[in-house]
Amino acid sequence: MNRRKFVTILSVGAIAAAGAYIAFPTFDDTVRRILKKDLEKLTVDETAIEKFISEVRSQNPWRFSDEKKYLIMGHYYLENNLFSLPYPGKNRQYRNYIVGTFLLSTDFFINKMDSSKKINYMGLYNPYKRPCSNPFSSIYYPS
Repeated sequence: MNRRKFVTILSVGAIAAAGAYIAFPTFDDTVRRILKKDLEKLTVDETAIEKFISEVRSQNPWRFSDEKKYLIMGHYYLENNLFSLPYPGKNRQYRNYIVGTFLLSTDFFINKMDSSKKINYMGLYNPYKRPCSNPFSSIYYPS
């Protein structure tokens, strides 16, 4: 292999790596986009999503492995009508878990799931730290 071929291969690899870095954002960006897309019919405060992502990053409640993160990111960015990626059920489960944790961390259920009200972030939902807060209690939904 001569020097010109080596430099060409090296530069093509560097450009491909930079393109992959630009094309595929971080997992936090993916979570942000998932929340915005799945909750587009609700009035969600932008700062609520940012606070949620920062608390998730600091406390790591999901304990997603890198493989799970890549599965979620791959399904979000590469899913289309031409072909399907493997494990769509697992992707749906992880995505619902992310959105559900976000909604439990807000005042959405306390406001009786009123979609017209603005959703405010209260704090990362942890049933061990807030054991008495049952959002589906009859206190919020009287007969």
